Amino acid sequence: MARAGARHPGLPPPVSLQRRYAPTSRCFGCGPANEQGLRIESHEAGGVPGELRATWQPRPHHAAFENVLNGGVIGTLLDCHANWTATWHLMRARAADRPPTTVTLEYAIRIRRFPDLPHKPMLESLRAYWSSPGADAARPR
Repeated sequence: MARAGARHPGLPPPVSLQRRYAPTSRCFGCGPANEQGLRIESHEAGGVPGELRATWQPRPHHAAFENVLNGGVIGTLLDCHANWTATWHLMRARAADRPPTTVTLEYAIRIRRFPDLPHKPMLESLRAYWSSPGADAARPR
């Protein structure tokens, strides 16, 4: 039995949210049109509706020093993927066919261990929770 979200090996990979909804974005972290950017791609995780997963392959110039990924790059990966998770949540909650404009107001990270290069960082299962009045009624099911 196939697990939830599994794809047939012969099928092409799904199009990322960034390529589908913002193909001309020049965002450094996730803009498909930014040739010098990180160009992460967020996809639905497959197990729980609304959860996203992103992988990204670092290159040697993303290192802070020998075989250690730069902390600013880590922050950018988290910022962009979290922003797309919130965007996807809002689109689903509003049954919107295009993303609303969203920006990061504030975030903080604590890096306990820097990822070794050349391993791919995996950002997965970030889920948007809202604490505003009526948010539970708008949460996709």
